[in-house]
Order: sequence, then structure tokens, then C-alpha cells
Amino acid sequence: MSGSFTTLFDHQLAAFESAPAPTAQDRLDRLGRLRALLMHHRPAIRKALHADFRKPPQEVDATEIAPVVIEIDHAIRNLRDWMKPRSHRAPTFLAGTTWETRYEPVGPSLILAPWNYPITLTLGPLVHAIAAGCPVFVKPSEHTSATAALIQNMVSDLLGPEDAVVVQGGPDVAQRLLELPFRHVHFTGSPRVGRLVMQAAAAHPASVTLELGGKTPAVVDGTADLALAASRIVYGKFANAGQTCIAPDHVLVHRDVFTDFLGALVNEISTRYGETAKDRHATPDLARIVTPEHFERQVRLLDDATRLGARTAFGGGHDSADRYVEPTLLVNVPDDARVMQEEIFGPILPIVTYASFEGMLERIRSAQHPLSAYVFSKDDDLARALGARIRTGAICQNETLLHFVNPEVGFGGIGTSGIGRSHGHAGFQAFSNEQTLMRRRFGAGIVERLYPPYSSRTTKLVDWLMRLS
Repeated sequence: MSGSFTTLFDHQLAAFESAPAPTAQDRLDRLGRLRALLMHHRPAIRKALHADFRKPPQEVDATEIAPVVIEIDHAIRNLRDWMKPRSHRAPTFLAGTTWETRYEPVGPSLILAPWNYPITLTLGPLVHAIAAGCPVFVKPSEHTSATAALIQNMVSDLLGPEDAVVVQGGPDVAQRLLELPFRHVHFTGSPRVGRLVMQAAAAHPASVTLELGGKTPAVVDGTADLALAASRIVYGKFANAGQTCIAPDHVLVHRDVFTDFLGALVNEISTRYGETAKDRHATPDLARIVTPEHFERQVRLLDDATRLGARTAFGGGHDSADRYVEPTLLVNVPDDARVMQEEIFGPILPIVTYASFEGMLERIRSAQHPLSAYVFSKDDDLARALGARIRTGAICQNETLLHFVNPEVGFGGIGTSGIGRSHGHAGFQAFSNEQTLMRRRFGAGIVERLYPPYSSRTTKLVDWLMRLS
């Protein structure tokens, strides 16, 4: 283990243990300064993300900066209320006592951030930690080095090392950090690495928030507005070149509308990214795959699918020189193709048909729990029925992605798609210790009658108390 990490952690822990938790005003001031830093560095953030994987500047604004600003503004509006002690009632036999819950910072915490949305998924959890009053270590992804360097500069301008430390490096650095006795770990990434994070956190033990992924389905039924469905699915899938944990991974479309829906998808992609393959390659509106290794995986997924009999209905082009993969639609995809078994995390969209609700449901349930599920239908009951039959963090009807940016609702998954919730009050709670404060005012005599030596009168008293409860 790096001695410097241990020294920095010990410094944070000592500072945390020796001083009262930051006041509401302290936390509000820090959140306000973080907001100002984000807006001040807006051009630099755009530049860094373009350098890392050619993310369009407007997409940076909409999917990286705006979600964090929304989180900050929501926390600023609600923080004092979140921090207020909550009073609670007690059973009758506890008459004479008062009860309240306080939210105290859990202590030094670790944020392990991914590369795909390096601003949103690094600074969003930082907002929650600041709101809760926790000192943190932050490790941005090594795959987006330009953005990681900018994050380090921003955080060091915002907070001293007793409150926040940014550590750069790869998996070996993350592994050394996980050896430190953090109180909470917030990780966003793959289920495979999530298991390792959870195992490491259990050694201390620490609570965890795991935002993982899965094969998010999009269902298009026979009543759907096909133009609207195509518009929302194309944006949700191809924003960030498909490198989004809640992107539609594949589409399940009712067989009666398959042909029309496929045409709507082709039209939508052509409108958004270019009429010809040359135009799409040249568009500034499509991000690139983050690393050569990730690019090669996308090519292997395509090759595997076509080798097993899938047909490329649109796209399929790619260029290793600039890590470009064309928006691609696959049909006739066999179930054993890797694109149907693994989270794709790129601009490849398999489309399969279904004939009945039960058939569609079985396909979704045969995979691991998705992080989200999208339903395009005019039938509200379909979304409710799907939500009742599958286990997922969110069901969205006639939209994609937008549930991520509403801080009024918690965001997260279940099982292999995640543990815990973040955003808004849920994010504040994740970095907080829910502490109970009980006070005895009067009435201790009843409780004392339950003390030894026990007798039949004790049993009768317990029976009476249980009836009162």
C-alpha cells in the first residue's frame, strides 16, 4: 500500500474525528463554490472531453455539466431540511420517552468514478458527500486523462486535503485505495469490478453504493408512436456513442410493427447523424469509443453477431484510426450472439421481435436484472405490468435516460445492476449515518418491572405490553 495514501487518509480521519461536522452553512458554501467552478470551467470541460473521446460540446453541456448543476441546486434548496432531526412516535409501553433521528456524516469515503461520464459520475457523488458533510477520496478514471486532470484541479481549488483528495491512476491505485478503512464506497462501473469493490469494502466493513449496468431493454408494442419511439431510442442509444449504462441495449419490438419501426429508426439516425456513411463518419455530433481496446471489443461484437447469422440492417462501418463505430442496427440476431449476452456499451443496437407479452417478458427475465427498462406504448397498463414482473431500478414510458437527471427520485439498480441509491436525498443518505437519539422523560417504573428476578407477574406484564403495542 502506498504510504502517501495512508498518510492522507490518516490526516482526513484525524480532522474528521477532532472537529464537529460541517454546519449547514459550510456545506451550502462549498456546494455554491462547486457550482461556480463548474460554470467557470465550462469551456475547459468541453475541451477535455473532446480530447478524451471527442464528445460534442452540446452533449457535454446536456449530459455532463447540467446534471451536476441540477444536483447542486436541488441540494442547496433542500439541505437544511435534510439535516433537520426527525421526530418519531413510540409504542404505548414506551410512554415517557422521546425519539428522533439525526443524519451525521458517515466519515471518510471513497468515490471510484468511471470514464463514460467522467464529470457527472465523479462530481455528482461528490455533491452528495459534501451535502452529508463527509471528507472523500476521489479517483477519476485513467481512461479519460484530460478530464481527470481537470477534476483534480477543480477539487483542489474547492477543498483542502482534509476534505477532499483526488488520486489518479489505474486499477492498481483503486485496489490500494480499497485497502484503506473508508466508511463508505461509491463505485460506478461493471458488475465484475463491482463484486471486487464490495468484497474489499466488506473487510473493514464499509457501506457501499454500487451503480453497475446490465442489458437495458426497450420495448416497442403495437400501439406505440413509432416516430417518437425511434427518436427517443436513437438519442438514448447513440448519445455518448452508446457508452451509457442506461442506454437502450437492445429493442424488443412487436412483430406487427417491426418493418415500420425499423424504417423509423433508419430515418432518425440519418436525420441526426448524416444521410450517408461518409456524412456519419464526419459528423461532429457522435462521440468516439474511449480507447483502442474498447473499440476492438465493439468490432468483435459485430463480427461475432454476423458470423452467427445476424444481418446488418443499417451501418456497420468502423475506423480504428479514430476509434469510430457507425450507428449500427442488427436484425435476425441469434440469442447466443455476444451482443445478446453481454452489455454492449457502444453504438450497436440489436432489434428482435416478439409476439406476446409473456414471450417478451421471458426474454427480459432470462437476462440479469437491468438497471433500467424502457416501454414505448400508449397503454399505461403495459408499463405497470412490466414493472410488476421484472426487477429493475426504473421503468420509463415513452422516454429514455431522463430518469437519471431528476434528483427528486433515487437512482440505482438491483442485484447485478447495482446496490443502493444515489441522487438527491438518497445520495445524501448514502453518505450519512442515521443516528437515533432517545431520551427518557418519565415512566421508567414500568420498564424496571421487567428486570430480574423474573416471575409470573413479569410474564403477565409482557403480555399486557404486547397488547398495548
